[in-house]
Amino acid sequence: MRNTLWIRVMATVLATFAALSFARGNVSAKLMASLTQTTLPTVQWFTPNLIPLGTTTFIINGTGYQTGAVAFLDGMPLPTTFLNATQLRATTNVMQSGSGYITILNPNATAPSKPYLIEFGAGIKLSLNPATANVAPGGRLQLTATVNGTANKVVYWYVNGGGSISQTGLYVAPLAAQTTPVTIRIVSAEFAARQATATLTITGPSAPVQISISPLAANVMAATAQQFTALVTGSNNKGSTWPVNGVTNGNASFGTISNNGYYVAL
Repeated sequence: MRNTLWIRVMATVLATFAALSFARGNVSAKLMASLTQTTLPTVQWFTPNLIPLGTTTFIINGTGYQTGAVAFLDGMPLPTTFLNATQLRATTNVMQSGSGYITILNPNATAPSKPYLIEFGAGIKLSLNPATANVAPGGRLQLTATVNGTANKVVYWYVNGGGSISQTGLYVAPLAAQTTPVTIRIVSAEFAARQATATLTITGPSAPVQISISPLAANVMAATAQQFTALVTGSNNKGSTWPVNGVTNGNASFGTISNNGYYVAL
């Protein structure tokens, strides 16, 4: 009797343990499936790199693709064939050069991959006008950037070889002529691999050194002060001296002036 009871108890314990193990296994499997589904696919590159215009089939290379995955171009689904976990085949019918963004959505996923830039035809093209020019020492030149193939027209401006350039394309030449040309380069804010350059030659006589003062005239009462400002052009040295009636920084008879142009009448 005791043996029979012991066998029944052990059978019940084993059955309960097996049921719990099975339940835990299901929970674990569901958890793993959930984790797998929340791992987003990625897009890394396309074959070919530039997609020809017209009806074209191309390969999307990346990671995390599942059977039934769909590629989207700017939110529109494309005919897509699953090849393996790292490759999909998709078909487009784009008739104009430009660019867009590809995303991948796996079946049962709640979110697509991060957008990845794709180019069609000529893709994104940048140009500079003028492409070549002569600039006098100390002179200025306004360059114009043209961006095709993307709605984002922002470019970043860089200069190599001397002078400076603003982010609106205004170039200021160095103060002396030079034999080495200056290169202006623009980079697309949308796709940094797309760039354009212009070549400038700094030629001609050096810019003369000139200085101006503001204001040119002022009425200053005794025991009052007046701020003057000096502007030096044609030289990298912007320093200046301030004489009053020929006396550097003035004196008690003519008034005094500081090295930054602050005059005090005595």
